[in-house]
Amino acid sequence: MPELSPSERAPRSRTTCTWQLEYGGTKRAFTLFDTPMAHRACEAVLSGKCYPPLPISGQIRTIVDIGANVGAATIYFAMQFPGARVLAFEPAPDSFALLSANTSDLHQIRCFNVGLFDRDQETDLYQGRDDAVEDSIGRSREQSNRAVQVQLRAAREAIQEAGVEGIDLLKMDTEGCEVPILNSLVPVLSNVGVIYIEFHSERDRVEIDRLLMPTHALFCGQIAKPYRGELCYVARQCLPKSIEKEAGISI
Repeated sequence: MPELSPSERAPRSRTTCTWQLEYGGTKRAFTLFDTPMAHRACEAVLSGKCYPPLPISGQIRTIVDIGANVGAATIYFAMQFPGARVLAFEPAPDSFALLSANTSDLHQIRCFNVGLFDRDQETDLYQGRDDAVEDSIGRSREQSNRAVQVQLRAAREAIQEAGVEGIDLLKMDTEGCEVPILNSLVPVLSNVGVIYIEFHSERDRVEIDRLLMPTHALFCGQIAKPYRGELCYVARQCLPKSIEKEAGISI
């Protein structure tokens, strides 16, 4: 692949806008990139369409948001589970700046300006053509030639260094890095209660299912178009017994 020019390596300037959110009678400002894609994505998350409450057993105490972008899901989970601590990982400098600002008053949230992967490395993060939600270390028609260098950490080690032993809720939206991250977390997947995860190819969807099948059940999902969608897996021990009984039907 040809080397990027200095101008292509520079972060693209992105205009922002600020929404007023209200949770439980409390209002707060939320700043996002002013693009149609960002508006749709953040509205879907903050309204609960992406991550609706699940009828599962167990308490949500630790939440890890990998690919936090500007913090829509981070804030949504913090509001839904005010007693939980939330760890948010985001490598893109401009997205991380908004993530930090949007969550600065929420003391249960810790933000990390790194991406997670299956190993430590520095790499180019290519900017999305339409919005930062498309930023990726991979290349497709959704990414531009503009890139910024970011730091990636091996997922298991980075999370352990943050003092996390078990994860009650894990959200992963990393534009194609989901499988390497899961591979890094395989030794501790049995300690993860709920996993919200995107897939960006049929190969990734099948591999995600293979990695999670020993410990988790596919609970629900949304497939917007072929080869791309959002899935939710729940650890089998967290499923209500009524659901387990219904699953026992055989033909």
